Amino acid sequence: MTRQSLWKAALPRLRSPVLRTTCISKDRLALLPADDCRAAGDTGLSALTELAAPARAVAAIRRDYFRRHLEPEWLPVAGEGYADVQHWAYSTRLSGAGAVVDPLSLCLSLQGQGNPRLDGRLRDLLDQIFA
Repeated sequence: MTRQSLWKAALPRLRSPVLRTTCISKDRLALLPADDCRAAGDTGLSALTELAAPARAVAAIRRDYFRRHLEPEWLPVAGEGYADVQHWAYSTRLSGAGAVVDPLSLCLSLQGQGNPRLDGRLRDLLDQIFA
């Protein structure tokens, strides 16, 4: 099987790594360690493709990170000056070093959004991965 065929065969059995999403002020987001907190969602996709960066940043962190570290104050607000933090079921460091979560996990986290703009960029990203 080619890598792309394997991905397509496995896709129905895979699920998004995102367990929940919380809100944090952008200044507190900067305090989370870059090695554990990486760009995800629209923000990650914009870093890997030609998609324009969203106004509201999205980052991902492994869910058990806060078992070892003090959890910041999560805010149930939206608006400018805030970012979304996705709590992932597994490590955001699968792709090694870098500022973005691994591309295949990113695709899983964004699938089924119903946004044609995102769907097109996800197809472009998968084409790059499997080229």
